[in-house]
Amino acid sequence: MSGKKLAIVALLVFACAVASVSGTYAASSGSVKITGVVNGGRAQPSDFTLQIRFGNSSVSGSGNNITFSGLAAGFQTITMSEGPAGYRVAWSGDCNSQGTVLVIPNITRNCTATYVYGSLGTIVVNTVVNGGTATASDFTVHLKKEGEADTGSPSGSGSVVTFDQLIPGEYTVIQSTLPAGYTAVWSGACDDGNVTVVGNRTATCTVTNTYTSASEGRTERGDRAPRTRTGR
Repeated sequence: MSGKKLAIVALLVFACAVASVSGTYAASSGSVKITGVVNGGRAQPSDFTLQIRFGNSSVSGSGNNITFSGLAAGFQTITMSEGPAGYRVAWSGDCNSQGTVLVIPNITRNCTATYVYGSLGTIVVNTVVNGGTATASDFTVHLKKEGEADTGSPSGSGSVVTFDQLIPGEYTVIQSTLPAGYTAVWSGACDDGNVTVVGNRTATCTVTNTYTSASEGRTERGDRAPRTRTGR
């Protein structure tokens, strides 16, 4: 075999070795960094093992800081493969509630895995539109946990929006888009957009957006909750 062919074979062997370590080999790959936090109980982040599977292969890690590198671009789902009894994992950051993250070439995505001792909860937001030409899909709702910034908060639009796998505690549901002329009123489990999440239960909120006139109505956002008032 010539020296050139030997070099090609050696390169292919090296590429296969890289694939077996970092996951899915790709000419341009990305990374996911995961911060582990424990909420309740006596466990430590090192007691939990997270895993990404692709085909017949997988990568795994444990601890309060895990980085999966060499991942092919596209959607990857992170699961908890091992952990103490009684815990569930809640995802935030660049990961959705199911632990799915979009891997981008040459970029590190950041997720937080919160290991919750006990059950997680759910919030369902029903959007009702009265009058005007807008539809439920024109109104976007964001979910903000008490004491956290809006940046990166989960969101959705439509007549029914579900936020699941939530850590028990206090949350605020905010309408970030409100077409001109509409005022919003919250009801159900929400008190002016504020709602308490309880483990293994579903809190159902309704936001009714009523058309008044194009020259009236505006949204006023504070730290506590969204409010709507008519013009001066």
